Amino acid sequence: MFTSEFQEKEKKEISLPGKKANEVKELLQVIYPTVERKPPDEIKEENCHYLLSLAHEYQMAAITQRCEDFIVKIMKESFSVKKDPDIIAELVFAQTYNLKKLKQASIELAQSLALPELKKQKGYDEIHSENLQEIMERMITRLQKFDFLCFLRFVLFFVVGNSPMADKESNGEWQDFTQPWKFSDVVLVVESEKLHVHRAVLAFRSPVFEKMFTSEFQEKEEKEISLPGKKANEVKELLQVIYPTVERKPPELIKEENCHYLLSLAHEYQMAVIVDRCEDFIIKVMKTRKPNKDVIAEVVFSQTYDLKKLKRASIELAQNLTLEDLKNDQVVYDQIE
Repeated sequence: MFTSEFQEKEKKEISLPGKKANEVKELLQVIYPTVERKPPDEIKEENCHYLLSLAHEYQMAAITQRCEDFIVKIMKESFSVKKDPDIIAELVFAQTYNLKKLKQASIELAQSLALPELKKQKGYDEIHSENLQEIMERMITRLQKFDFLCFLRFVLFFVVGNSPMADKESNGEWQDFTQPWKFSDVVLVVESEKLHVHRAVLAFRSPVFEKMFTSEFQEKEEKEISLPGKKANEVKELLQVIYPTVERKPPELIKEENCHYLLSLAHEYQMAVIVDRCEDFIIKVMKTRKPNKDVIAEVVFSQTYDLKKLKRASIELAQNLTLEDLKNDQVVYDQIE
């Protein structure tokens, strides 16, 4: 522009239409580093994407590279502490600007997601076919490496009527997971208790545990995994739902006393089937009773966990209440969206 025959060659003012002033300023701060401000401080999560976009447009290869390296670093750090970054959005961004390192890093992280989780990611439909194929092939390879043979043995053992979780001497009552059993291969440490469980069954039931056991998380090879902030008795009851026995039918395990915290745990660990069962149970119990102030609490609960069926059922029952009944608990009432 300044050395060829463009009209801007001799101009003192050059317009950059379509650009944002604050973004161009930040690019200039990267171009013109000062002693007081070191260059690495200038590239941050809030600006790395638009700085890269501008640097790419103006063919600033060094700045493009620095921004790409920064995005890869932040994405991997977020993933390592179990904060799911927008992996697919980053992959689409990498496709747009032909960023090979970011593309490769995004694909490597995407392969550790469960397929339903992958499809929920923003930009899934924009993944180039060759990149989607690579992700799927890596997923298959990862699952092949994960030993589900032990899980199949567990299922067969259950099908023939000899559930490893039932204590025959106690008439089919549950074990409490505090002792090792035939197929247990990992320990969950909850509060001060150690709960012996089966790694593959947890992975089969939960995309969160699957990722934990098959990706590069430190828990992949550990024999003891801590679940901070959880209550031992609540986790035990969730495990009893996960590991059903012939002697005790699963529906009996979900009760009024536990349905809400079981749903909360199942939601956190992405156990969709158990979330659905708990939601159906809550609706069933709610409909057997005369509508009262608890209906509003269920509306708020359904908002928290995005439970569409419970939300609809709660609202239908709430319309039978008086305004005074609705506002009986003002704190809960004020939480209605």
